[in-house]
Amino acid sequence: EALRKILVNLLENAIDAMPDGGEIAVSCRRDGGTAVVSVVDSGKGLSPGPVNFVAIHPETPDILYAGTSEGLFRSLDAGEKWSPFPVMEEVSEVYFAAVDPAASEALYVGTGKGLYKTTDAGKKWDLLLSGLPRGSIHHLSLQPGHPGTLYAGTLEGVFRSTDGGKSWSPLKDGLSCPDVRCLATDPFQTEILYAGSNGGGVFILNQVPFFTFTDPPGGLEVGSCSC
Repeated sequence: EALRKILVNLLENAIDAMPDGGEIAVSCRRDGGTAVVSVVDSGKGLSPGPVNFVAIHPETPDILYAGTSEGLFRSLDAGEKWSPFPVMEEVSEVYFAAVDPAASEALYVGTGKGLYKTTDAGKKWDLLLSGLPRGSIHHLSLQPGHPGTLYAGTLEGVFRSTDGGKSWSPLKDGLSCPDVRCLATDPFQTEILYAGSNGGGVFILNQVPFFTFTDPPGGLEVGSCSC
C-alpha cells in the first residue's frame, strides 16, 4: 500500500509538471524496502530527469529518499513534496540510499564520489574510505539478521564490511566482471548474495564454506544488469 501511494504521487507530480504534449516514462521494481523508479519529470521539488532509486524508510514509510543526477532528495509525505537533502558539497550524482533497519537515523548513500554515511539523519556525513575504492558506488546490500554487515557494489568488484562501513575487504574470487551495478541478499538464505554486473550477467556469492562467486544457472542472457 505504501509503494502504491508513492507511485501515485510520483505520477501525479509528473503530470502536473509536464508540458502539453509531453511524455512520462516510468519504471518500477520493488526489492525489500527499496523501490527503483524512473520518472522523466516529477515536479514539486524533485529535480527533472531520471530518478535512480526511491528508498522507503523502514519505520516511517512516508519518509522517502530519491537519488538523482543532481543529488539526494527527501520527502516527508510519501512523495507529495520533495526538498534537497544535501550529502556533501562535492556530491552530485546519487545512485542509491539505504536506511539501516537497526538504526533509523543511519543512512548510507552511494555516489559518484564514494560511499557516505550519516548516523544522525543528515546532520553530519562521513566518507567511508578504509578499504573501499573512492569512486562510483552503485549499490549496497545490508545483510538481514547481521547488523553492521554490508556489501558494496563498485567498479572494482564487491566489498564487504562487518563493522557498519568502518572497514572493508574485497570479495573477488570467481567474479570475472568486476563492474558490479546491483546487489541483492536472499531474504530466506541470507548467506547468499546476488551481484548484477555491467557486461557479465549475474553472479552468486555463497558465503558457506568460502566467499566465492559462481556463475548462475542458465536462462539469463549475459549482459548488463542494473537496479
